[in-house]
Amino acid sequence: MNIPPFQTFTTSLAKANKAKNGDACRCQVWEETTQTLAVMVLADGVGSKPCDYKASATAVDAFLTHFGDNPDQTNIKARMQAAAYHANQRVHQTSAACQGMMATFVAVVWQVETSLLYFTSVGDSRLYLQHKGTLTQLTQDDSIEKTETVGGQTYSRSYITEALGAGVVHFDIQTQPFLPGDACWLMSDGFYPVVPAPALIQLWRYTNFAHGAEQVFKQYMPQYQDDASVVALRRNDAPKSFATAFDQWKIERVTQTLPANMQISVLTCTIFEATHYSLLKATTKEALRWLQVLDELTIVPDLVTVESLLQAFGKAKLNDQEVYKKIRKLLAKASQK
Repeated sequence: MNIPPFQTFTTSLAKANKAKNGDACRCQVWEETTQTLAVMVLADGVGSKPCDYKASATAVDAFLTHFGDNPDQTNIKARMQAAAYHANQRVHQTSAACQGMMATFVAVVWQVETSLLYFTSVGDSRLYLQHKGTLTQLTQDDSIEKTETVGGQTYSRSYITEALGAGVVHFDIQTQPFLPGDACWLMSDGFYPVVPAPALIQLWRYTNFAHGAEQVFKQYMPQYQDDASVVALRRNDAPKSFATAFDQWKIERVTQTLPANMQISVLTCTIFEATHYSLLKATTKEALRWLQVLDELTIVPDLVTVESLLQAFGKAKLNDQEVYKKIRKLLAKASQK
């Protein structure tokens, strides 16, 4: 089974009945002379200020352009800071019609060779790290909580204390190990209060990460109360300890209590490879065993993967209806939109 070393997902949606989306986000991969960099940026225009849609788009475009134009800068932190200051300047120095526009902002650079994430944020757009079955917020919101009384009712509201375009902004570039099997998520405040962590963590079951993430995003669309945006990247390579852990799990086969360190996409890839091998070798009992595991773990495959199983089934000239039915069940699951 061929699976890319990493997969990405990017989407943004305007609030219902809103003319223009105040969020912007992008992911771009640079293959440079000495390194590979995956750069992710998300900005959320401040709705109470002019031109929220322009503020976010300007921030994202300015950061990516400046970062991409300076490949000779080998210090990632310095390169990110320069690009972030440039983005802040571009948002601040806008046309008269949009004077005063602002945006929250989060930027991430994954340096593939070092397995490090570099990140910075301003405002309340967030970065989360998914690691061994948990989702952890890496950034801290630049905001304060205030209580207000309206009509005898007391409400708590959050106000951002820092944003691009607000003048002098400090960018603290932090680092975080980004290991095989991990995923990172950049989110706007229209997305993260709505979508629960388990909905994102369970996406290891999808061989097509973007398809799974899109399904989750669409599932919660009726609940979004603001523009909602997300940029995500998942590593599909195996941790060093995976082979040993897989062999142990294969013996125990307790699928209902799958260890957190096994809840990664490489597990699905490994099981499909074992299934494919069993079919080619015409070992019906072993093929049924792995097909049952795929069903128990509620794995969601892509069409190409299931079609390869069907081809192996035909090539081996297996005449087992139970095996065929289980593969067709996987095909139906892969075909769901």
